[in-house]
Amino acid sequence: MRMIPVVLTEGAYDAIASALPKGSARWPMQRERRKCFIQVEAAVFDRMRTMRRPSEDYSDASLRLVELEAAASRLQIAAAWRLSEPAQAAKLKSVTHPETPQ
Repeated sequence: MRMIPVVLTEGAYDAIASALPKGSARWPMQRERRKCFIQVEAAVFDRMRTMRRPSEDYSDASLRLVELEAAASRLQIAAAWRLSEPAQAAKLKSVTHPETPQ
């Protein structure tokens, strides 16, 4: 497996690390002069490279992607909650106003 070195700011590395599930494996990292040096698989590097905008470095791209992922997660939660509202309202209505047979 080919590994590629990537340099990130401490903030970008910390943002990525905080977005990972607890207990998940993290890339080996060395800190030096407020930079984090990591090694990533070639496939991960290729994805980072394609997602990076012309004016961004890998730290900028990483921070943007972490924020996009967090926003998508918040939208998913909000959408699920909104979709469940009619069902919850119908359930509440049936409990508070049971239909009586005619």
